[in-house]
Amino acid sequence: DATSFGGAIRDMWNPNCNGDPAKVLDAANYYCGTADSGGVHTNSGVTNHLYALLVDGGTYNGYTMTGMGFVKAAHLWWRAQKNYLTATSDFANFADALEASANDLIGVNLQGLSTTVTPAGLTGLSITSADVQNVKNGILAVQLRTSPATQCNYTPLLAQSAPSLCASATNNPLFKEDWENGLGNWTVTNVPTKPSTWEARDWTIKSNLPKSRPGKAIFAIDPINGDCASNLQNGILRLESPTITMPTFTSGKYEMAFNHYVATESTWDGGNIKYSLNEGSWTLVPVTAFTYNGYNSTLDGTSSNDNPLKGQRAFTGTDGGSLGGSWGQSVIDLSKLGVTSGSKIKFRFEMGTDGCNGVEGWYLDELYVYNCSTLAVEDVKKQNGISVFPNPTSGFVTIQNTKNS
Repeated sequence: DATSFGGAIRDMWNPNCNGDPAKVLDAANYYCGTADSGGVHTNSGVTNHLYALLVDGGTYNGYTMTGMGFVKAAHLWWRAQKNYLTATSDFANFADALEASANDLIGVNLQGLSTTVTPAGLTGLSITSADVQNVKNGILAVQLRTSPATQCNYTPLLAQSAPSLCASATNNPLFKEDWENGLGNWTVTNVPTKPSTWEARDWTIKSNLPKSRPGKAIFAIDPINGDCASNLQNGILRLESPTITMPTFTSGKYEMAFNHYVATESTWDGGNIKYSLNEGSWTLVPVTAFTYNGYNSTLDGTSSNDNPLKGQRAFTGTDGGSLGGSWGQSVIDLSKLGVTSGSKIKFRFEMGTDGCNGVEGWYLDELYVYNCSTLAVEDVKKQNGISVFPNPTSGFVTIQNTKNS
């Protein structure tokens, strides 16, 4: 920093001197916003301060730390970064990583620090239980596990108060998929822009889901790869449904609901849904068809973006103040797509990426196609024949004999 900027731009002992936060709830200095990947440089003041407190010792925010010196602190940071942190780790994850690293290194003879390729040799220093307590005190002092959501007015990308679905949606849907038993009749394909550098990938079924969600879901990765120059990774991952046939009754309206989780490079990478009605052309589901949690933004449409979906409405970005997402439910009014009694429709979930960089990806789970209305007596008399649904079926069907009055 000092060499590149003509002087120090960070004060690790007192970050406020340079306008950086010394703790998470430092409202005057903590950066709230989406620029600079959520203020990654400014808000590094929090962890810089923690490092200084553990190296030199001191009292801050009601907690006292005894200095452990550079060797121990450096080993803690390196082990946390090397063994525990990922591209989407946040301050709370870092707190967990530091504590885990401290416990891992108890009693281990630590190597000295060297700025050359020649090892400095063993120091005779090791992490102690007292050092572990100092780490815990430091984490509390700078509030690593405290969320800035309230002071920053952060909100999840997907709203969390979805209205409850009707009983027919979950108990007797026309079509349901949760990918607990594999792909079923769904198909996956990938469409790279530059096949020669594309790293092979498709929608895949995952069991270790974000936010400790139980069961399985299907996932399209937003990979951290490529260089946006010669090693290009721009392309589309497609997940296509089987044909879904609506039963022949006209009451109510047909809808689709699905649970999902989104964490992508905001406005550069993201996903949306196309549909083909009665074997027609593929068309983007418009945001106006959503009755809850529609597309949250539009992918960058300039020449700077080489994502094949650029300029389209999409689910893109992460939760406010986070590099991750939250599970939420979206609902689509299929009548807005022209779906009526007897219609046949297919859906295609598309995840588009640009030439380089990413975050996490798009997870889908529990998809339902349904109609909340039931047949009234007068409607039954008008029907002629037997209706069987859902179609396709997972093994259980409802048979309606509408000939009998």
